[in-house]
This record gives sequence, C-alpha cells and structure tokens, in this order.
Amino acid sequence: MSIINRYIAKEYLIFFATCFFSLTAIGVTFNSLSELKLLNEPDGKELFIAAVLSALPLLMEIILPIAVLLSTILTFANFSKTSEAVAMQASGLSLYQLIRPLFILGIFIAIFSYFNQSYLAPLWGADKKLLLVQKKEENFAWRHYQGKLYYFGDLTPRFHRASWGRVFEFNKTYKIKNLEILDNLYKEGQSITLKVEKLYNFYPSRLNVEEGEEKKLWEKEYPVIFRDDVSHPKYLSFWSLFQEVRIKMASGESPEKVIFAFYQKLASLLGIFVMILLALPFSLFSGRAANVRMGIVLAIILGFVFWLIEQIGAGLFDAKILGAFPAAFTGDFLFIVLAVILINRKVS
Repeated sequence: MSIINRYIAKEYLIFFATCFFSLTAIGVTFNSLSELKLLNEPDGKELFIAAVLSALPLLMEIILPIAVLLSTILTFANFSKTSEAVAMQASGLSLYQLIRPLFILGIFIAIFSYFNQSYLAPLWGADKKLLLVQKKEENFAWRHYQGKLYYFGDLTPRFHRASWGRVFEFNKTYKIKNLEILDNLYKEGQSITLKVEKLYNFYPSRLNVEEGEEKKLWEKEYPVIFRDDVSHPKYLSFWSLFQEVRIKMASGESPEKVIFAFYQKLASLLGIFVMILLALPFSLFSGRAANVRMGIVLAIILGFVFWLIEQIGAGLFDAKILGAFPAAFTGDFLFIVLAVILINRKVS
C-alpha cells in the first residue's frame, strides 16, 4: 500500500472509530436507561447486564452501515475542504485508487459485521431477547421423514421432550396404512426414548389394534425435532444455515425462511460497500462546497432509511408478497441506484 493509501486509510479509521464508538455508546446508554427497572428484580444486576449485552450486537448491526457512510463522508469532505482531494487527483490518482483503501478496510468491517451477527448475537442472546414483535412459541411440529408423517404435541421450549405424538404411514393410494400413538418422547444424548401406546393397522376389511412398547432409537433414525429452536436464522453462521436447509429438506419442511436469512446476511455485508459508494456524491464530488454538517445529517437519515427498507423487505417476505432474493437485496439495489444517479449528476 502506497503512502497516500496509508494516509487515506488512517484518516478513515480515525473517523470510523469515532463515529462507531460514539453512536454505540449513545445507543447503549439509552438502552441501559430503559432496562434500569430490572435492578429491582431478584438477581437484578445479572439481568441488567444480560439485557444490555443482548442489545449490543443488534445496536452494532444497525450502527455499522451508518458509521461507514458517515466516516466516508467526513473523510472525503475533509480532504475536499483542505484541497487534498484535488492534490491527490492532480498527482495522478484515479477515483478507484482514492476509494480502494476504503474498500479494503470495508472487507475487515464486513468480517466484523459477520462475526457480530453470527457469533456475538447468539452468544449474548440478542437473537431471542430483543424482538420487535414477540412471537408466541409453537409447541407442536409436523415432520415428513422416510415416507412417514410425524406429528408432535406439547413440545418443551427447547424441543427436547414431547408429551405425545402420532406417526402416519400411507399406502400407494395415500390411504392410512399404519398409525402409531406415541407417549412421552424425550432425547437422551444421541438417542430418543419413546412409548408406543397403540399401533393401528388398517386393512381393507378390518382394523387391527396392538399394544405398543417402549423404544429407544438412535437420533438419526428419527426426524430432527429434539434440538434448540432457531428463532432468527440470520444469526447463524453460513455453515449452520447450510445445515439448517439440509435438515428442513430432510424433514419435509420448506427451507425458504433459511434461504431468506442467507440472502439477508449477504445483503448486510454488501451494504458496507454500498454505503461507501453512497457517500461519494456528498463528499468527494462536492469539492470545497461540501457541507460537513449536512453530510452528517444525511448520513444518519440515509442509514436509518436503509435499515427501515430492510425491515420492510422482511415484512413483505413474511407476507409472501416478495420472494427471498428481492426482499433481502431491495435496500442494496435501491441505494446503489441512488449512488450512481447522484455521482453522475455531480460529475456531469
């Protein structure tokens, strides 16, 4: 990296660190004030710390794109104000060479964003404790596995126990051939213990009923049901998402929500670089006329608009109005188009 590139990177890192930590501190302060009531509860200190930690990854997820946009505007606006940007371009630096240090740093910021979303958020409970809308936990589940249809009821929150179940097996004409009535299923290590209360065999002219027995099966012999529930798949790692798709397909479930979460993660990483591009017309291409205060206001507004578009896309996906890909990448696409239009207007 040349001296000029190191200089640009250094200036950008100073602005980015200032913006990111300042905005995070403000967010944590407001969240802490809203959680002070927990201190009156038994074990209040532990609950308060857990609540603050659970908020932190989600706050950083929202703040990162804003910090990138804001720090890019401040960096190039400062260069424009002091005519350093003109001097750099006069010395032969192209636009690509000017913004390349920021894109290189953007890669590291994207890696941190991925680590925050995929590891810190689940570790500190951000994927379950901070929900805009609290969802009622389902206590039943259907699974299709190895030609049989399974139904489980009265599941525990972590799906390690079910009070009862039904197993349907069909013939070639899709009529019920066998029905197992299950009782008290639970997981122990890698095995599943269950009690077959009754076994119904449906014949063309008669019904045969047999008494069941207790069984102990290996986990791989049964549909995947006794595992921790995944409330927000986008807080899983890429590898875990691939595993989740495989599990759902093997269980006869639609993996569409997991695929949407995969696209969301990619879109959030791409958003880091989109924000760098979007900052250029408000800073580098504004010359000495760059208004830093206006740039700060626009950065904050555009950052929250970007987050809002992400939420709208997720809502439209849940409502089955948009597919997984357009719902996840709408924000990135709109902001790329906006950046290109504004840059062309400044250049022309």
